[in-house]
Amino acid sequence: LRTIMQSIAMKRRPVWVWLIVIFFFVVSFATLASFLGIISGALELDDSKRAYFDSLNTIDYAASVLLACLNLLAAVFLFRLRKEALYLFFCALVLNVLLTTWHVFMKGLAAAASGGLTTVLLGFGLPCLICYYTWRLKRKQILT
Repeated sequence: LRTIMQSIAMKRRPVWVWLIVIFFFVVSFATLASFLGIISGALELDDSKRAYFDSLNTIDYAASVLLACLNLLAAVFLFRLRKEALYLFFCALVLNVLLTTWHVFMKGLAAAASGGLTTVLLGFGLPCLICYYTWRLKRKQILT
């Protein structure tokens, strides 16, 4: 344990690594908390959002939790400056694309893009940028 702590302390993390890790921890826990609030009924929703969440099934919720967990795990590996972060972020991106595609076919484009164009662009653009940044860190051998 001491050796692990020393190796973590010796490596300087780029600022973007800190920002990405913090972002994914906040987003992942907020997503999980939102789902718990929605499922328990503690979170008030308007009629259109309630109808949308009522249309989700166990697979939808499980896939969303899996995606949040993948991103959390990738963030942990990124914090540890491990190359596995790249593979996990890429898997999360692929899962996100597959889930969105499946969602479009099952529930329609309007349901999949219910957050608007900005949400869709951020939902795909940000993970693509993070994968690219992580790939650059691996290429520069910052990730080992």
